[in-house]
Amino acid sequence: MFSHQDKRNYKSGKFIRFVLGILILLVVLGFVIQFLWNVTLAAMFELPTISYWQSLGLFILVKLFFGVGPLSRGRRFMYRRHHGRKHLVDSDDRPVSIRKETFQKYWQEEGKEAYEAFRAKNGVDPEDGKPGDE
Repeated sequence: MFSHQDKRNYKSGKFIRFVLGILILLVVLGFVIQFLWNVTLAAMFELPTISYWQSLGLFILVKLFFGVGPLSRGRRFMYRRHHGRKHLVDSDDRPVSIRKETFQKYWQEEGKEAYEAFRAKNGVDPEDGKPGDE
């Protein structure tokens, strides 16, 4: 088994890899944004070209103003993404299974009659599901 020291080394190594990954991503994003700006917007609209640092600043401004991307979706999105649809809750914070049971109970008690009344009112034949001759 792993010792306490091994677990600490693993966690610190994981953190260092995460930080390095973020730094590499920022460097690459800066160059990509600079390239795209200079090739498209500067050429099409006769705007000035931008430097690497200006492109990074532009990226940060866009993130602050618009919050575009996975970092802006919040904890609820991440929960749904990692735990699947079966754990979703509705606006009343009831699990999906309770909503399904509630719907089944409604359908058994009054839903089918209400549905048939709606179909009859709108001229749909309950037998074949096609509009009737009115």
